[in-house]
Amino acid sequence: MFESGKIYAQAPDSDSLPAITITSTDTISLRKSPQKKTVLDEIIKTTSSDSVVYDLTNKKIIMLNKCVIDYGTIHLETGYAEMDLTTNMLIAKGLPDSVGNITQKPVYKDGDQQYNCETIKYNFNTGKGYITNVITQQDGGYYLHGEKIKKFENNITNLKNGSFTTCDLEHPHFQFRFTKGKLIPNDKIVTGLTYLEIQDIPLPVGIPFGIFPLIKGGTSGIVIPGYGSSNERGFFLENGGYYWHINDKYTLKVLGDIYSRGSWAIKPTLQYKVRYKFSGSFSFSFAQNKSGIRGSSNYTSRNDFKISWQHTQDPKANPNHSFSANVNFVTSKYNRLNPSTTTDYLSNTFNSSIAYQTSFFKKKMNFSINAGHTQNTLDGSMTFTLPDFSLSTTKLYPFKRRVVVGKERWYEKIFFSYSMVGKNELTSIDSLLFTEPILDKLKNGIKHTIPIGFTSKVFNVMQLNISANYTERWYSKYYDIYYEGDTTYVDGEPVAPHLVENPIYAFKTARDFNFNASLNTTLYGLVQFRKFFIRAIRHVFTPALSFNYTPDFGTSFWKYYDTYTDASGNEVKYSIFKASDYTPLYGYPSDGESGRVSFSLGNSLEIKVRNKHDTITGTKKIKLIESLTLSGGYDFAKDSLNWSNLSISGRTQLIKGLALEYSTSLCPYKVTSDGVMINQFLWKTDGRLFAPPSQVWRLGFTYTLNQDTFKGQNGKKLASYIPQGLVPLSDALSTRDIYIDWDNTWNVNISYNFNYQIIQSMGKDGEYVKTTSIVNAASFSGDVNITKKWKIGYNLKFDLTTMDLTYANLSVYRDLHCWEMRFNWVPFGSAKSWMFTINIKSAALSSIKYEKQKYDYSY
Repeated sequence: MFESGKIYAQAPDSDSLPAITITSTDTISLRKSPQKKTVLDEIIKTTSSDSVVYDLTNKKIIMLNKCVIDYGTIHLETGYAEMDLTTNMLIAKGLPDSVGNITQKPVYKDGDQQYNCETIKYNFNTGKGYITNVITQQDGGYYLHGEKIKKFENNITNLKNGSFTTCDLEHPHFQFRFTKGKLIPNDKIVTGLTYLEIQDIPLPVGIPFGIFPLIKGGTSGIVIPGYGSSNERGFFLENGGYYWHINDKYTLKVLGDIYSRGSWAIKPTLQYKVRYKFSGSFSFSFAQNKSGIRGSSNYTSRNDFKISWQHTQDPKANPNHSFSANVNFVTSKYNRLNPSTTTDYLSNTFNSSIAYQTSFFKKKMNFSINAGHTQNTLDGSMTFTLPDFSLSTTKLYPFKRRVVVGKERWYEKIFFSYSMVGKNELTSIDSLLFTEPILDKLKNGIKHTIPIGFTSKVFNVMQLNISANYTERWYSKYYDIYYEGDTTYVDGEPVAPHLVENPIYAFKTARDFNFNASLNTTLYGLVQFRKFFIRAIRHVFTPALSFNYTPDFGTSFWKYYDTYTDASGNEVKYSIFKASDYTPLYGYPSDGESGRVSFSLGNSLEIKVRNKHDTITGTKKIKLIESLTLSGGYDFAKDSLNWSNLSISGRTQLIKGLALEYSTSLCPYKVTSDGVMINQFLWKTDGRLFAPPSQVWRLGFTYTLNQDTFKGQNGKKLASYIPQGLVPLSDALSTRDIYIDWDNTWNVNISYNFNYQIIQSMGKDGEYVKTTSIVNAASFSGDVNITKKWKIGYNLKFDLTTMDLTYANLSVYRDLHCWEMRFNWVPFGSAKSWMFTINIKSAALSSIKYEKQKYDYSY
């Protein structure tokens, strides 16, 4: 045997060999001989942990055990290596172990290409090689297998009896077999006859040739649809179409649905991203939904659509300007008949916003303009705002010295600011949106506000705030209201005497002003104990006192109010800016003088107890009462009903995850059966201070249990895993790394909501009538690993008032290594459906799947 680190050589018969430089006991570097040039343009560096033999007779170098060879971008690791210095040919292969198994098989790397093989022959002069039984990984997650491979100097590779797969095993679960092929790195794989083989069983399905792209980044292609059946619309193909990778900035995906009973849908989506500037997506979906048999009484047909646009500006694009958009506009039935996720199906409220913001004058002034929309698909109500703008300044201190010397003077704290807001608002029902005159439904206005204020400390413990506010509103419409006592005729039809609210479209201003003063502080009470489990009790008391004065803007001087005579001859005062079905956007000056003194008493209570798990302080804080607030007021300027209701609200957390809230309002005056307060105190008429109060009790509980709950780590791992909203595992197909968390063997998410409301009203017999309403609901969701590869997920919702199971969803997931299986089932309800899918995990081959689904979304 050769000894490690020694060089064995015979006498040379030629003096034309390259010079040898020994850099360490196991490293040889070959450099060009100064007497004769070679074709090698790089130094070949070699190492081995066992023997290095320099055969001067045959002009070869032989290395054994853990050999490493580096030549330019080429890196080779192998058990046996032989280099012919005459032909610059390299031969590499593995070594047998003690039982005859081949180990240390060659691993050949050239740039970002790696080949795992049994034997390799490589010529340093030509850059060509011959490799047997090779496995190499390509871009896109492909693993390429080949019985025989010829590698050319431009890295183009010819393969014989090969296959490719996304399974990373040496003996893959599935592969696409071919007899011959060509690999063009970073471009494509071109093959001859190709067929699919699963678990060594060839399927009787093949193609005469194949072209499989390996281009980095996106590429265009056909999107394979899913299929199934629906009780209402028949058999279908869904979400099939074409994906067009326009360039690195823009992509377009056009999908469509088609049903055997005539329904269809088209859903194009444009995505864009310009680095350091902006990114977003725009989609438009149109669907014609038909149900039943044409000509029958149960046949229905309707058109629905959905528009979605998300746009985000990169913060680096411009620090002073920003533009964003979040548009979600959908017809009332679209998500019921064409949902893409469970969350879409259960949602009934949608909001949109398009906004532009900018600042100038060194960010002392800010301007924004928005367009928005809100929608409720249950009642069809819609509200549009276009535009909605605002202009505001920061607080300006006109008397503050530029160079401060000494203490700040009191007048330097005087400030003022300015803000202007304005918008157009249109509210309607979706079915009546374009059937009525727009002007009758349009609201608009502009409001200017100038506050002037002063803030100071009183005795260093109280905060004093004094301000005067001026408000001016601009409207384009006001009303002339009168009572028509005579019978009139409209289109020949008689109209009985009635109240007429006649809109006058003209510019009109409404001005008012008020004065405010407030005084508040925070008091702390602390009691400490040394030898008890409770170490301290702390009470935080936050009293506040405020005064607000508003003049009477209902006098004839201001001309904001007018009168009419009703059918009984009574004079009725009304605001010219308000009608029975119209309220101005920014309100209107008040009728009557107001001088209101208000108070608020806030409380919180917490204790500090011993905690042996805290090694730093040895204690922990527990909040007994998070907040308990009493508030009320007295108006000096009113001639009656001076006292306001006494409001009480509180919140506390009983245990972790369990919160209790309470609110009530106590009225000191007598109330008629019509709900009108009269100026009589209850303690005089009924012998009580307040009427029986209306109350609201809320109890909410949310908690997560998992394998770490009883180890004191509840929620730490699960925090990044719990999906937001009602998203079953089946909806997480494209984001499985987020939703399939095998580290958590089980988890349960519990949510409970109890809302108890008591409403006290005066009955016609003069007795108080109590009515109650209860919301009592619970939900359970989570999943459990049956084995290391099986996971079952569930989502259950209960109405505990009626004891009904309102929603149920069961999801089953099976990890099949390079494949995966999913089953999702909604057993009942308007979202009744099921779906079964087996597909390849790799996104590049995700269209290779078996999918069966059936749903019955209720019309």
